[in-house]
Amino acid sequence: MKKKLRTNKKLINLLRQETPKQRQKFLNEVDHVLCEVFGLEYKDLPWRNLNACDKDWDKYVGDVRLAISKTLVEFNKRNRVLH
Repeated sequence: MKKKLRTNKKLINLLRQETPKQRQKFLNEVDHVLCEVFGLEYKDLPWRNLNACDKDWDKYVGDVRLAISKTLVEFNKRNRVLH
């Protein structure tokens, strides 16, 4: 049986080609998109507010963050021009 990876591990694998600084910048941009699109504040994001403890919300927002990240990575790959 294949072990399911946690959302954070999937994000790390998705961005493994980036430097830690580039990864952090990318994830900050994804967080900004989450807040803008869904009308959230940064304090609503579980990884920015460790005092919140609603596991369903944490999982949902984490999955949405992963989906947005995957979409942006694939979009950037498609539009990248190699010389």
